[in-house]
Parts: sequence; C-alpha cells; structure tokens
Amino acid sequence: MKLSAALLLSLYCILSLYAADLSDLTYTTTNGEVAITDCDTTATGELIIPTTIGGNPVTSIEPGAFRGCAMLTVITIPDHVTCIGERAFRDCTDLTSLTIPSSVTDIGNGILEECPSLITIDVDAENQNYTGLEGVLFNAEATILIVYPQAKTEHLYSIPDSVTTIVQRAFQGCNNLTVVTLPERLHTIGEHAFSECRNLTRITIPDGVTRIQSGTFLNCTSLTAIALPETLIGIGQGAFSRCRSLTDINIPQGVRAIIDFTFGNCTSLTTFTIPDNVTYIGGAAFYNCTGLTSMTIPEGVTTIGTQAFFRCTSLTSLTFRGPAPTTIYPGAFGRLADGAVANIEGRFADSFGAVGSNWNGLILNFDRPVTITRCGFLNPTTFFIEFEPAGAGYRVMNSPTLDFENAVEVTPALEPTTTGDNRFEFAVSGARNFYWLEPTE
Repeated sequence: MKLSAALLLSLYCILSLYAADLSDLTYTTTNGEVAITDCDTTATGELIIPTTIGGNPVTSIEPGAFRGCAMLTVITIPDHVTCIGERAFRDCTDLTSLTIPSSVTDIGNGILEECPSLITIDVDAENQNYTGLEGVLFNAEATILIVYPQAKTEHLYSIPDSVTTIVQRAFQGCNNLTVVTLPERLHTIGEHAFSECRNLTRITIPDGVTRIQSGTFLNCTSLTAIALPETLIGIGQGAFSRCRSLTDINIPQGVRAIIDFTFGNCTSLTTFTIPDNVTYIGGAAFYNCTGLTSMTIPEGVTTIGTQAFFRCTSLTSLTFRGPAPTTIYPGAFGRLADGAVANIEGRFADSFGAVGSNWNGLILNFDRPVTITRCGFLNPTTFFIEFEPAGAGYRVMNSPTLDFENAVEVTPALEPTTTGDNRFEFAVSGARNFYWLEPTE
C-alpha cells in the first residue's frame, strides 16, 4: 500500500516533534519506569512529553525538572505519569498552558511558581483525584495544590468547606483576590500562601488554625483588616511584613513570641497590643512602623531583638509592665520620636536606672508608689502631708469615707512644683475627712 505525500509529511512532522521533544529532555529509567529529571532551558514553544521512552512508560516529573525553561509556552503531560514533583515548572515565564492527565495522583508544592503568563490548566475531565475551581486544583484530601496568578480568583471569596490545607505559596501573587473567607475545617496554611496578593483587603482565618507561617501575608499592601483565631499560638518570620495598609491587629493571648520582621514596614499600624504571654520580641519585629505612637511591653518579655522598633518615628511612649528585659540588642529603640519616654512601674525601677536618665535611648519616667513619711496639724485649721519620692505629679484627694468613691481634690496652700518639693499644706474643716495622695499622670 502506498502512502500519500500528505500523509507521509504528517507522519514526518509528528516524528520530528517527538524527536525534538526527546532531545530536550533528560531522564532516568528505574525498574522499567521513566522519570523526567531535566529539560534544556533553551527549548522553545510547545512540548509534548512522550508517553514512553525506550519502550518504558514515563511515570514521573521530578522536582524542578522544567525549572527555568522560560521559552516553553505549552506543555502536555502524558498518561501514565502519576507524580509531579515540587517546583517542577518554576520560572517557566512564557508558559501559557499545562495539561495534566487523569493518571496524576501526587502534585508537589509550588509546581507553577513564577509562571506569570499561565492562562489555563487543563485537567482531564475523568480525573477523580482532583476537584477544580477556575484556576485552582485541590485533591480528595482537601488540600489546595495549585493556584496560578492570572486565575479568575475573584470567585474564591469563599473557598469550599472541604478544604483543610493550603500549601505554601498557593495564592502567591494572585492580584485578583480582594476579600477571602477561609473554611471552618481549615487547619494548615503554608508559607507565603497569600504573599504578594496586592489587592487583598480583608481575610478571616478560622478557629483551628494554630500557626501563621513565615511570609504568609508578606507584601499584601492593601490588607487593612485580618481576623485571627483564638487557637493561634505562633506567627512566623515576616508574616505581615510590608502590609502597609494594616491599621490594627488583635493578637490572641496564646502567642508567645513576636519574631523577626513580623510587622516590619507596616507603616499604617497605629495601635498594637502585645499579648501578656509574649516573652520574646524579635529583630526588626516593628521596623519602620512609622504610624505607631505608643506601645506596652508585657511583664514577661525578656528579650528585645536588634532594631525591633527601629525607625518608629512617631513612637513617643513605651510602657513597661515588668522589670527591664534581660537582653536588649543594638538599635532596638533607634530613631524613635524625639524625647521618647519609657514609663516604668515603681516596683521595677531598680532594674532600669535613675529617673530622667537614658536607658537604651529612652528617657526613664517612673510611676513610683508614693509613701507618706509625716503628716499632722500645723494649727487647728491647717494640715500637712510630707511624702517620698519628692517631686511634682501628685495631688491630695479628700473623702468622707475610706472607700474614696466620691473623693474630690483639695486645693493645697503649698503644692509641689519642683523635683525637690515633698510637702502639701491645706486647710481642713471641722468635719471628719480622709485624705490620700495619687499621681496626676
């Protein structure tokens, strides 16, 4: 039987295509199965991975196999492939289409990282292992596996209730995301899962999630509000770094450390409450948070890292609820507002230094409990009170009963106005009254 010229030409083109594809690939054969391990980074255009090589089925795409193949535009994975390794197609910057067959049962993390041109992921309609939303794949174990940046992810305001795990970098760079509600069954969010989502404004994380991993919301520059669960016990490095629109955030009491760069460059952050159980504030934790005006450091904090509050240029007041942290690294309080003050409870004064002195760049201001050293009548109508420590900042309160619920301030004849004054004198009536001193600031 003679073949027509057109058919011969077609067969030649098909054979040439497969030969060209095979010449671009590096592979290994083990126990009669082929694994694609590498690809020539100069390969261009469409690539159809052969179903068999040397008579053996191609069953896996190894981690990073096509990494950096920037000029490939279309890749088709054949039947028999069951596994696609981590970052298999990372940095395939011209890739617009990827076809995944029904045989695939295992997909590694980040297989499409840095693939900004990707438009479609074609998953075999008969694939029972994966259920898809537009631009998203998640498996039967309800783990989100792939989300690509150009996906129409505005449809993901509410991720399906079945999802329990979001892998690292799953939504990285998805600029169509604006508002996200995560499902109640979710318990794991991977590193950088939502980083670079520059239009994300609000997200709610459900109870059951115990950790926000490193870089989870890095550079989400439009994020203004985030609801964190009471189950949270850990926040990773740089988790909210460069969230420049974030104005306030409530950290649950289970969190014990604010680690390095967690809130660095959150320039709109105006208020922040550090949970009472925190013992460690890491390096650059609040670096360049130029909107912060005050901060309270819990009693249990023992370490404040390098440049933890560096360039918080509006920060005028830090209140310490306990003794001086045992370890303060260089620049922890560098370049704060001029005259920034450390407010210290009197019972911890000895661990910081003298009133008005400089402590790590902060001016010490003690809230010392007042002690009455002497009191009595100067004459039948004048009473005096002497106290320590000397100085202004106290007032005399008068009450007919010891509960002082209806106490009023008296007007002394002599009121402390300098650091050396330690005495009040004031007129008294014939009625029985009780007096006390309290700080005015």
